[in-house]
Amino acid sequence: MSYPKLGRYRQTVNTIRKEYKVSGLDFDIILFAAEQDVVSQYDLLKNVSNSKGSVRQCLTYLEKTGYLKVVRKARTGVRGMPGGYAITGKARKMVMDFYMKMFPDQV
Repeated sequence: MSYPKLGRYRQTVNTIRKEYKVSGLDFDIILFAAEQDVVSQYDLLKNVSNSKGSVRQCLTYLEKTGYLKVVRKARTGVRGMPGGYAITGKARKMVMDFYMKMFPDQV
């Protein structure tokens, strides 16, 4: 599989963003969550963006619009765990549309 140029990636991301009404960081979070089973806010801060406020705002927006769902509630304390998020079918459709437009000859 040959990797496309950066301009083609940006053009495809921009068309998907306009079609689904999400920001660039929202799309990056969904794309990263599609590769993982469950992502936490700490995973997103480590791998996507280190801005805690913008990641938290994006998670709230994506959860409200139905692209992400909470699959594990956050537990505080000594043996606590961070909250976990997974993508929904709506987000899976967005990712599939992205890959179909990005790599049209791979199907």
